[in-house]
Amino acid sequence: MWFFDSIENIFALGSLRRQVKDLCGAPRQHTTNTMTRGEIKTTKSVFGIIEAIKRLDGASISEIAEQTGLAPSTVHSHVSTLESMEYLRRDGYEYNVGLRFLDFGIHAKDQLAVTSVTQPALGQLADDTGESAWIIVEEHGWGINLEGATGDRGVRTAERVGWRTYLHVHAAGKAILAHLPKERVDQIIDRRGLPRLTARTITDRETLSEELERTRQRGYAQDRSEGIDGLSAIAAPIIVDDIVHGSVTVAGPANRMKGSKFTEEIPDAVLGAANTIELKLTY
Repeated sequence: MWFFDSIENIFALGSLRRQVKDLCGAPRQHTTNTMTRGEIKTTKSVFGIIEAIKRLDGASISEIAEQTGLAPSTVHSHVSTLESMEYLRRDGYEYNVGLRFLDFGIHAKDQLAVTSVTQPALGQLADDTGESAWIIVEEHGWGINLEGATGDRGVRTAERVGWRTYLHVHAAGKAILAHLPKERVDQIIDRRGLPRLTARTITDRETLSEELERTRQRGYAQDRSEGIDGLSAIAAPIIVDDIVHGSVTVAGPANRMKGSKFTEEIPDAVLGAANTIELKLTY
């Protein structure tokens, strides 16, 4: 959804990657010992270990222990079990997430009705605009990248299928929020907050509510460097029978996403793609 343009260099790639990490929420350490009613400590420990390994892109037992706050002996027992079950892969002293998780990810993705109908509309949208296009869905108050396509001028960064982002900081998320019940929007804000990622990020409920109303009236959402400096986006919701199945978005460098392209050409293309996907979901 947000992309670094190597030709029209609006910022350094390292800076963009840092901003994308911020967009998805800062990595949290020592979370396995924080419990709420009804939760099982062992389950949290196991998944805390898996998340730490993923976050570190491979980690030793001591590194996992430092990240999770668990004793090294406890970490060793868990990772040994996970390795024997083929959920982790061991490379010397380092453990990595195993490909068995890929099957779960594909299964989760394929359960969503919108997955089967995004193409060729998404690819055509990327080709027509020359930028990068994504289908985003909401789960647990996050925006999840479901499908992506890249036009001839759009290039990829750290973003990928499965990437999680805050909903309030980009057009795709606002397009979804604008068509959720108010109670659900309040729940999401209560759970995820409205953290500031750039000078343009909306960080209070009243301003966000006004922005969501404008989004409903326009029929699409706008993002002008609200999640990452120098990147703009347009997104439209995918709605069938009053149910929001996600949103379709196009994003690119702000120096290209401006003028009539930003206010007319991209919105028309995005709305057309959303309508095509809605028809496929319906019939």
